[in-house]
Amino acid sequence: MFDKEDLVIIIDSDITSAKLTKEILFQVGVQNVRAFHSLGKTRCFLETNEVELIIIEKDVDYVPSAGVIKERRANLKGVNAKTPVLMIATNASKKDVANSRDAGASEFLLKPFNIITLRALLEAISLNPRNFIISRSYSGPDRRRKTESPPEGNERRKSDLINKEED
Repeated sequence: MFDKEDLVIIIDSDITSAKLTKEILFQVGVQNVRAFHSLGKTRCFLETNEVELIIIEKDVDYVPSAGVIKERRANLKGVNAKTPVLMIATNASKKDVANSRDAGASEFLLKPFNIITLRALLEAISLNPRNFIISRSYSGPDRRRKTESPPEGNERRKSDLINKEED
């Protein structure tokens, strides 16, 4: 998992929520944690300081954090472009989760969460990092979860079926 000296940052407008998240991180062994409560200071910090993990609330300063993640991922030569991002939220719709993943979030976690859940996600992020994908429309961790090969048998893609009928 993360070493004691690895820097993890929390970005959360709610000071109490950030303190709770920081306490849980301490309990799972993450000791070097810094909390930010506004996007301005966070952006400046991320430009010049390398971090091992970014934990960000879904909305900071009334701004959707998916845009902040996308901004980080877009500058591939910048510091922290490929840093794992854990999006947290008090409430979220399926669309919020999809938007976060499409922006490049590594994982999504609903509050309130406990030590066991957070530890499992931290282990998944640090011990089994996903490949980083770079394309014209997306930069971020591979969103595919399954690692098994496709099922054997007939192809199910519509284009494959049309091509077979033409033969």
